[in-house]
Amino acid sequence: MGSEPNPVPWPARLRKAEPGQRDAIVAQAPRGWREPLRALLEGPEPEEALTRAAGLPEPIQATPWPVRLSRLLHEGSYPARLLALCPEALAGLRPEAPPADPLAALRQAVGEASLDDALGRVRSTEYLRLAAREVEGAPLEETGGALSDLVAACLQVLLEQLQLAEQVVVFGMGKLGGHELNFLSDIDLVFVHDDAIGEGDVERRRELVDLHQRLRTLVRHLEGQGKWRPLFRVDLRLRPFGSRGPLSTSVTATEAYYERHGRAWERQVWLRGRPLAGRLDLGALLLRRLTPFVYRRSVGPEIFGEIADMMRRARREATRVGGDDGDVDIKLDTGGIREVEFTVQALQLLHGGRNPGVRDTGTLPALDRLLAAGLVSDREHHQLGVAYRWMRHVEHRVQLAEGQQTHRIPGEAAARARLARRLRVGGSAASLTSTMQRHRQQVRAIAKTIGGDEELGDPRAHDLAVALDDGAPRDDRCAALQRLGVHDPAETEARLEHLRTRPDGAFASTGTSRHGAENLLRACLDSADPDAAIARLVELAATRPAHYGIWRAFAEPSPVGRDLLRLTGELLGASEPLGRGLIGFPPGRPAGPGRSGSRPDFLLGLLERASEAELPGPRTLAADLRRQLVDPRGLDATLLHFKHEQLVRAGLFDLGRRPDPLVVGRAISDVADLVLRVILRDLAAEAGVGSRFDLAVLALGKHGMQAMDYGSDLDLMFVFEPLEASPEAQTAAARLAQRLMTRLESRALGQRLYEVDMRLRPSGRQGLLVTSLTGFRRYHARRIAVWERLALLRTRAIAEVRVGEPGLVPPSFDDLDDAEPDPPGAMVAAAVPGSLCEAIEDTVSETLGWRPGPEPPPSADEMRQQTRRLKQRIEAELARENRAQGRFNAKTGEGGCLELELLVAALQLVHGPEHPAARARGIVDAVEGLGEAGVLPRDEVAALCADYRFLRLLLNRLRMSPGGRGEDPDRFSENSPRLVTLARRMGFPSRADLMRRFSDARSRVRSAFDHHLPG
Repeated sequence: MGSEPNPVPWPARLRKAEPGQRDAIVAQAPRGWREPLRALLEGPEPEEALTRAAGLPEPIQATPWPVRLSRLLHEGSYPARLLALCPEALAGLRPEAPPADPLAALRQAVGEASLDDALGRVRSTEYLRLAAREVEGAPLEETGGALSDLVAACLQVLLEQLQLAEQVVVFGMGKLGGHELNFLSDIDLVFVHDDAIGEGDVERRRELVDLHQRLRTLVRHLEGQGKWRPLFRVDLRLRPFGSRGPLSTSVTATEAYYERHGRAWERQVWLRGRPLAGRLDLGALLLRRLTPFVYRRSVGPEIFGEIADMMRRARREATRVGGDDGDVDIKLDTGGIREVEFTVQALQLLHGGRNPGVRDTGTLPALDRLLAAGLVSDREHHQLGVAYRWMRHVEHRVQLAEGQQTHRIPGEAAARARLARRLRVGGSAASLTSTMQRHRQQVRAIAKTIGGDEELGDPRAHDLAVALDDGAPRDDRCAALQRLGVHDPAETEARLEHLRTRPDGAFASTGTSRHGAENLLRACLDSADPDAAIARLVELAATRPAHYGIWRAFAEPSPVGRDLLRLTGELLGASEPLGRGLIGFPPGRPAGPGRSGSRPDFLLGLLERASEAELPGPRTLAADLRRQLVDPRGLDATLLHFKHEQLVRAGLFDLGRRPDPLVVGRAISDVADLVLRVILRDLAAEAGVGSRFDLAVLALGKHGMQAMDYGSDLDLMFVFEPLEASPEAQTAAARLAQRLMTRLESRALGQRLYEVDMRLRPSGRQGLLVTSLTGFRRYHARRIAVWERLALLRTRAIAEVRVGEPGLVPPSFDDLDDAEPDPPGAMVAAAVPGSLCEAIEDTVSETLGWRPGPEPPPSADEMRQQTRRLKQRIEAELARENRAQGRFNAKTGEGGCLELELLVAALQLVHGPEHPAARARGIVDAVEGLGEAGVLPRDEVAALCADYRFLRLLLNRLRMSPGGRGEDPDRFSENSPRLVTLARRMGFPSRADLMRRFSDARSRVRSAFDHHLPG
């Protein structure tokens, strides 16, 4: 066949052949053609794809093309038309072609062709590449962001070519401003120029006329000329005074317009305003000046009317409601894209003035911020995010089909089935309709709570009413709970029945208490794990009858009821330790001597403090402990309450604000430090007069790094120093240390304070419980094992006390500050680190090589090899991963958190002696210090710090959603339903997104480990 004088192109041969002969033709084709031809036959529309392939320009058909092009030809006529218009765009589809920088590509193209040809070629190349990425399932952030960046690059090049780049800033509005453009979006623009232009004499005013003329030229080029038209559809109606206003206004005039004439809908417009090109400094200045207009700090009742009007306007923009049985406008019809966007923007307008954290121009990032602020529930965040992504993907595919600016989903069955096949949604019209109905109904129900449109039914509200209806049949209640997301509706229904039948309970009452209880139940059902949340709600309600203030707080529009209701529901479902800490606070603990009395429900005060802007530091914790209500059962019971209150406080802060996980780890570690110091001081007072010695307590591991999580134990080491020659000192010090461990681990109060781990002390399990300072120095003067050196890196002195002297009294919580008290002798009484701890830290510095010591450290190669062997042993004995079955361990597994910590520690041992910056105790600080020392390159420093924060957050969230009893909380399966909950708690839209991020982090960590610690 190949010897014919004018051979027929292989795509054309395939099209002309009978269906039964096509596989044979593919087999006969040259190797480079086989995959592209097979892809033409295997897609959703093989006959149409073959027709489009045969119509491509002959040069394209002459040589094998990328498989991506074959897949695109199944999507409709638009990709083929783009390629016919610009054959060189095929290069962007080749797998070896990296994503181009559109700005650099445009600047190069302008030097090689006319301005319009340059714009058209770069736009066609990028559109084809992004169309292929869309078909391949790229996330909305990638395609929408790249399309927006392309427009910004076109604007920048046009400004440069027309000598406007130093005079004008161009704002993108709408989807362009939100960095989420679609393929055929209108390009909403606002031009703003420098105040100096047009001010003054006649010549300056002519300058403004010329500027406007050049802007009109810019718009013409952006819209496309000749064969490239339409390039982009430009809309300038959002500028001040709309289509009647000047094409560009100065910064001051723009600000003045909104001060005098700005309307509610224009506030909404500027929520998404973003400077794209030109004078970005002018854009930033104008945005600062417009902030009081867009985000009002104080809002009156009128804003609710404005928001209701805004939501109704979103629905009026639809030509009709759009039934799912007919053709649907996926953008404008109820429950569509616009309704998601308006819901998010309404909440931003309402809360953005007082809470800058919710401000973002993009719909999905803004939705994440609203979740972090507690303004949407976990369920609402999940449903709106999933619906928005799905509908935007549908919108892209509808537009890519024929290159039309449409948002209509066809009602005709064959056309809808064709779209379903392209989207791989079951392959039938019914499956596409079902998916669309589900998403639109969920969006409608959520939007109704914002806009107050009573014409729209809320199926969730109906199900909640059934679940709470005492007279509803049990089967109906179970069915309603199942639709509400409960996994075991029969068990949950039994729990709710128990709540309803408690004679003094809030659910059996009427009025405010019942309303508050139902609000909290809704929050539990909105949580990521409604089954667990409701189980703990039953326990919470058992300790708080209907007359307690907590129910009224959740019923009334107070700060607690409005801002923390959702977080309380989420916390009840998030973690057994945190949930039980919330449940376990007795509502009216008696006050201690000198106290003013207890609150009606101590939980209220805790919830109010949890809304503070930051977690408490050591001084604030000490002050909180001084104010702690004393439990009549004793000091340890009081400390147990204090510890769990602080953990709940951290958990609410963590879930609501999603801070840096290192901040949470430090706060939890500060609580442990304080609790340990108070007990140690109490034990020293209890010992009375006798053998005199100083006892120091040092933390190692995560406690030493101040990186504890909610389930961390305490890695401790004890060192004592006799103050006089006494053979009993060793025994007395060991007895006191053992008493400390016993009190920390005792379950006499139902829960223990902490579990203690002593395996990192000198000589490990075989070592003495308490080591003298002399023995500690002697032990570390020799050549100790590498694993012990790794542990010593995280050593931190946390407490010290003098034992055996008269005058020590039990702690009264009145002298707990970290600052050195007056007189200086009270330092030891307060149990804060003193001279013994300093001596221990000096010895550790000598052992690690930070200071000259008696014994040289092991060689760099030995430390690398020993660290590597230690990691391999941990991975084999503890991780228990099975990657083939999708079972992973985020802590001890391949590329996990511990591997990164060991890598950093080994590099510190090798490079710390010469580079003080590399000696930091915390991992992120150590990585940055290694970067300053030149050990790690800058890009690797940034990547490893980000990966460590991600892995620490993952470990925290795993502890919040543990698997079965007795299972390692750090292990998980990628197919487990638990991972869906975990992804939502970490801010990822889906389990797949979380696993992609986890896989990326693991790969980078393992690659860095192998590179820096070669085996």
